[in-house]
Amino acid sequence: MISIRAARARDVYWQRFVKYPGLAMFQSRVELLHAALLEGDAAVTSFVPHPFRLRACARDIPGCYLIRDGRRVVRVITAPDVLSEPLRQSLREFFASHRMRFEVVTEASILARETQAQNWLYIVRRLVENADLDTHAREATLLRRLRARRRMTLAALLGERAGPDEIALFRLLHRGAARARLEAQPLHDGTLLSLPE
Repeated sequence: MISIRAARARDVYWQRFVKYPGLAMFQSRVELLHAALLEGDAAVTSFVPHPFRLRACARDIPGCYLIRDGRRVVRVITAPDVLSEPLRQSLREFFASHRMRFEVVTEASILARETQAQNWLYIVRRLVENADLDTHAREATLLRRLRARRRMTLAALLGERAGPDEIALFRLLHRGAARARLEAQPLHDGTLLSLPE
């Protein structure tokens, strides 16, 4: 963790998430976007930003620990040329000996999905703000409506009553019980919703 003084001098972001229980600190916008994409991946059940210091080269590499499909993964975010292939192989072997998978994700691949990540940041912020709201009945109603029509726009599904119904929908999307086209445009009334295939 860095000091408040150091945080002010850097590009630092603080955010609460659903899959990470604490207040998360990110040392770059790319790290924040990456965490938002993890929230949007229904196969990821939890993650921890900066779980440890990974000094694999001359500088610290931002790392993330996550559970995806029941498997433990250590992921680093870096430019493509920072970790040589021999070093990557050594890290794969080291983490495999601890029953963890090692992955490298490039900053460019995260930035290519920025619209999707921004949509998930919005969704997660709404979920965190409304964590105590009971939406079980609304979720069931929304799922029935989606099953009947197969595909609907956000406006057609929610109508004018966005409040609790919006949170119910966001919980369905977060769990992977419903899907939304979030890759190309910001979330809007015409966003297409469907059931998982």
